[in-house]
Amino acid sequence: MQVWHVRQVRPYAFLPSQTTLSIFAFKAGYDEIGQLITSYSASVLWSHDDLSLRLGFGALLVAGGWVMARKVPRELAACLLVCLIPALVLFLMRKTAYFSPRHFLYMTIPAAIIVGHVARLLPREGLAIPLAAALAAIPAGVLFLQHYGDYYEDTSYHHSVFVTDFKPMARELAGILRPGEVLAASDHGTVNAISWYLDQFTAVNPFREQNLSEERGDYELAFFTPYQTWGHLGRTEEEFAAAVGPIAASQPVLNATLYRLPIKREPTPRVEAVPYHLRRRNELPDFYRQVAAFSGMTISPYWGGEAIATRNNSPSRLEYRLDNAAPAGPQQLQFILEYKNQGQGSRMAYAVRFDDEPPVPLFTSLGPDPTEAAMVSIVREAPYKTMRLSLETVCADQTARYPGGNLETAAFRGFDLEIVPAGRFDFTPVVRHLREQNLGKIEHGVANVWRWGLGPTSAMTFELDKPQALILEFDFDNTIDGQTVAVAANGQLLENLSGLGVGETRRLRLPIAGRAGANDVLIAYSHWNHGTVTFAETDVRPMALFIRRLRLVAP
Repeated sequence: MQVWHVRQVRPYAFLPSQTTLSIFAFKAGYDEIGQLITSYSASVLWSHDDLSLRLGFGALLVAGGWVMARKVPRELAACLLVCLIPALVLFLMRKTAYFSPRHFLYMTIPAAIIVGHVARLLPREGLAIPLAAALAAIPAGVLFLQHYGDYYEDTSYHHSVFVTDFKPMARELAGILRPGEVLAASDHGTVNAISWYLDQFTAVNPFREQNLSEERGDYELAFFTPYQTWGHLGRTEEEFAAAVGPIAASQPVLNATLYRLPIKREPTPRVEAVPYHLRRRNELPDFYRQVAAFSGMTISPYWGGEAIATRNNSPSRLEYRLDNAAPAGPQQLQFILEYKNQGQGSRMAYAVRFDDEPPVPLFTSLGPDPTEAAMVSIVREAPYKTMRLSLETVCADQTARYPGGNLETAAFRGFDLEIVPAGRFDFTPVVRHLREQNLGKIEHGVANVWRWGLGPTSAMTFELDKPQALILEFDFDNTIDGQTVAVAANGQLLENLSGLGVGETRRLRLPIAGRAGANDVLIAYSHWNHGTVTFAETDVRPMALFIRRLRLVAP
């Protein structure tokens, strides 16, 4: 029997952050912005400061414009408006922060259309092809003879502040990184740029080929940080060191740093008794201590840590292991999987495997997926010694996030596992497509196992292959004075309990006439936390009822 519940979350609000607003807040005078626009527009004629070429293309532009003015004045007006309106908007905004010639490259298309009309001045149509060939060959020759180094020298992409010397940095890393080294990085945009060159310098790109076997012992994690960027691990090197623990060594790589962090692998968790709870978060460096094995995976140190693939369109895998020494008996295992899958065509498939048995599929997310968590329950009747939770991620390359990459769009953030004795929250009849809404996760304390019913209404929907009599087992403790609990199934009211006092308990066994196809069970509450009352100020959940048992069984 398998159950899953996917919790809905609010869609992302694509609004500018305060940081974004601030970096574009610098305003210039109209004379200054006008000079910048005039200067930057010259790049439409030629991207380098070659006066002869700019004058030549300018003459062609004037000639083409003169022809269009005589032959097709409307088309000329359209081209001019396409060029001038965005420039006018930028002029009136007077923004100079992050303002560069590339913002005017849109003008090259209408400029090319205007220059094309120069062919109308030729004595024969056949001369248009030699003219086009010359317009392509002359700039190409100038680029190769005079500006080759601007594109192909090691420091051709140098920036005085940001880490942009990707080629020399890749060359240096190729001599530092060792085969089979476990490697993570704080800035995956930089890694993506460096990796293009590493693919040329090394037979195996260490950023892409990340693997860890279950048998491997303690090791060192190499952590690459471009230009004092430590992700969410810290704003300074001191904060970073406090977050990750001991640093065995650090090595400068141009204006980046390669840290080496000792990783002492934690023993495999062992279940001695149930109830049992295990929580794993993919934080750095805890992920590398706790994960059993992975291939093609790395950690992004943002948003609490995320396990992401190291390359697009290729399966990446990770696995966590749990040993079981609890007394024999059926168990219910509830997994809460936290992830994000924002990319078109991406796939994240979770499965669980007991001992040497075939894997049991748990849940598959197909991108773009607006949810951020899935709650999945299975019941294990037979005894087992080892359980492995696995994830296979395929990050498609269809949804961009930074230039040339999008690997962080499919990310696994961690999971919670609750193991309790079966018979409290599992279903014994075979039902299909079970969905739960407003029912909290399974929790346990020293003496209790429970779920919270969340207000205003908890719901279970499922499908049956044929009509079937069912019994709803529903045990609860009331925690809110004056609570009313109403239970309905398939539109029929089964029970209505009003005026319940604090501490009152009920053990209900309610018959349900299950029908072929879709069925539903609804539990409505009159009071819930942060609704009509507040009894747990710091807990944001709309808790309404302390449920000890909620399951469907055959009569």
